[in-house]
Amino acid sequence: MLGSDARAATCCRACCTAPLLSLAVGLISQSVALALGVTLGLVSGYYGRWMDGVIMRIADVTLAFPSLLLLIAIARRVKPSCPSWFV
Repeated sequence: MLGSDARAATCCRACCTAPLLSLAVGLISQSVALALGVTLGLVSGYYGRWMDGVIMRIADVTLAFPSLLLLIAIARRVKPSCPSWFV
C-alpha cells in the first residue's frame, strides 16, 4: 500500500516504527519526573520545616519562568547541532 523508497525499505515499516521512539522518550521523561518528585517529597517530609522550605523555594523559582522561554534560552546557549530557526 505504501510501497518502498529508494533504498528498497518499506515505508509502512518506517511509519509503524517511528512512533515507538516518541513513546520511549515520553515514558523515560515521565519516569525521571516521577523518581525526582518522589525523592524530593520523601526528603521534604523526612527533614521537615527547613528542608521543605528550601525545596518549595526551588520549586517556586522553576515554576516562575515560562517553559517555552526557558527552552529557547537553553537552545540558544547550547548551540544545537540542527540549524536554529530562532532569530
